[in-house]
Amino acid sequence: MSGYAQEPPHRHGDSAKTGVILINLGTPAAPTTKALRPYLKEFLSDPRVVEIPRLLW
Repeated sequence: MSGYAQEPPHRHGDSAKTGVILINLGTPAAPTTKALRPYLKEFLSDPRVVEIPRLLW
């Protein structure tokens, strides 16, 4: 048995529900341009963050 709750069946005519998830994926070592560059490089090179093909990115 899965640890997740079963999704209720969809009924046409129900209004759509939207959810927002906020997470913290880390911070730069300092609030400076010098510290921000390596942080952004690592963050934006993560394929889980940017889900488009590398060639386009």
